[in-house]
Amino acid sequence: MMLIQCSCTVYLNIMQLHCISVATQLLSSVPL
Repeated sequence: MMLIQCSCTVYLNIMQLHCISVATQLLSSVPL
């Protein structure tokens, strides 16, 4: 049970980092 919770937390952290990097790329590609 603890292993599933740990892997789920890691997965969510990776997805969060991925979303942040994608958003940063989109913002930097758009000229202000």
